[in-house]
Amino acid sequence: MTAQRRAEEAEATKQLYAVAVEFLSRVRTTSFFFSQGILAGISALLLILLAVDSGDTVSFLHFFSPISRYVHGLMFWLTALCLMGAVDKLATDKICGWRGGLPSVSSSAVKARDVVVLSLYGVSLILTFINAEGDLRFQYSESRAPSWYRDTAPPSAFVEEMTTWHSLNALRLGLLIVAWVTLLTDSQVQVMGAAAATEASLEHLLQDEIALGEDAAGVDTPTVSFSLSLSLSLSLSLSLS
Repeated sequence: MTAQRRAEEAEATKQLYAVAVEFLSRVRTTSFFFSQGILAGISALLLILLAVDSGDTVSFLHFFSPISRYVHGLMFWLTALCLMGAVDKLATDKICGWRGGLPSVSSSAVKARDVVVLSLYGVSLILTFINAEGDLRFQYSESRAPSWYRDTAPPSAFVEEMTTWHSLNALRLGLLIVAWVTLLTDSQVQVMGAAAATEASLEHLLQDEIALGEDAAGVDTPTVSFSLSLSLSLSLSLSLS
């Protein structure tokens, strides 16, 4: 019996709950990758727009003050979601023994990439918290007196704080872009996007699935990954509420 035949039989004999958990796991992973790509695109756009207007205080405040609160909320929730995705990926790769999608990728490279991505999103979330005061101040000043900066020059202290905000914000946006670029080097993503897999790869994946099932003492790997990500999501939601 070929490896492909055994894989087809194993797929056909799966219980309904296992199929549902696997489906939710795939949806979750896809949503994480989608969110990380969206966040990187928004970060690149903001980095360009803020870099263009950063030298002109009036022009910058006119552009950014009305939307600062909404940008802050969007960046915060997307970064938090991407951080959960990085934690989920690290946990999944650990369960799989840090196996790369390509034979040439070492386990240490997979582990290092996951740690780097998790660290980048973690630092970005911290910088989002630090910049929250500046974001809300921009919006609050605009709501009190629209275009107040045209009537009187902004105080020097406000300009200094805005300069610090610009530096931290540029660093945060740059880290988010680097995190996404690092994720693009994931060989597992390249394998998933391939047209077909070889019979040797199917044999390797089937053996790993059997080994993981035995090591987990009867606990299915997708169930472990899904439960872990669900608990992380609930923990983060409770901490933010």
